[in-house]
Amino acid sequence: MLGYYAPQQAYYQPSYYAGPSYSDYEEEQYRRYLLRQELERRQEQAQRREAYRQLVAQRQRQDQYERVLAQRQHEEQLYAQQERQRRLKAAQRQAPPRGLRQSGWFAPLVYPGQVYDMPSDDDEDDYTSPVNVVDTPRAMTVEPDIDLSAASLHAEPVRQSSTPPPTDAKVEEAVRTLQKHFRKHARTKYHLEQLNSLRVQLQALTKAFIAPERIDFAADAEDESMPKLLYTSNNASLHAHEDALVRLLTQLDGVSSDGSDRVKQERKKLVKDVDRELARLDSLKAEAWKRQNV
Repeated sequence: MLGYYAPQQAYYQPSYYAGPSYSDYEEEQYRRYLLRQELERRQEQAQRREAYRQLVAQRQRQDQYERVLAQRQHEEQLYAQQERQRRLKAAQRQAPPRGLRQSGWFAPLVYPGQVYDMPSDDDEDDYTSPVNVVDTPRAMTVEPDIDLSAASLHAEPVRQSSTPPPTDAKVEEAVRTLQKHFRKHARTKYHLEQLNSLRVQLQALTKAFIAPERIDFAADAEDESMPKLLYTSNNASLHAHEDALVRLLTQLDGVSSDGSDRVKQERKKLVKDVDRELARLDSLKAEAWKRQNV
């Protein structure tokens, strides 16, 4: 009688499913690798938050600058309009009375021998100082309501203003000059605020930086005068500080002077301060390399 044989199957064997064994050194290296990744992730998040904060602050300053500029332009327009009205009223006050202008007797009474073209009632708004001279008419009619007494005949001539009121073109040119000066001043102030913000960042970076006790260099760079740094936990603060300084130089390049000597000088001073801090980092690396190779 034939017996029944069960087919062979794959049985569970713990030795096949056990994880690979790591040495203490490899576990320590892996732990450092995870810590380094976490540190880099946190630094990247902090940099993103700082960049976002700076962007929001820059937009707020730009909005405030635009509001102030619009308000100043509105005030300048109102001032120009009031100035034109004031000059127009002053010119109207200097004009002779209507009765004398209509009768034609004003000119021979004030300046005997000369008659000036005076503005009529219809063009009082466009009145300017009279400049055209014509011959005095020989025959003139006397209006009954005009007093030709001796006091009137021998009255002192009314002094006309020698300086004509400014025209609309001159007023507009003056307004444009003021606006141009204000815009230039506002741009200079905005760029100086940018440089001040970058200077505060540099001071904060310099104050927060702590030099590492040990610096790890590349093993294959023994013959180099300045070997490359490894991306280890010991060098993390050094790499982060150096990258922040380089980004600060990039932001300084983006600040325009717009021809302002003061902005140029402040930017030049700040660039020198950043270069001085980078030189200090190079000195720290050189000293650490010398100590390790003594």
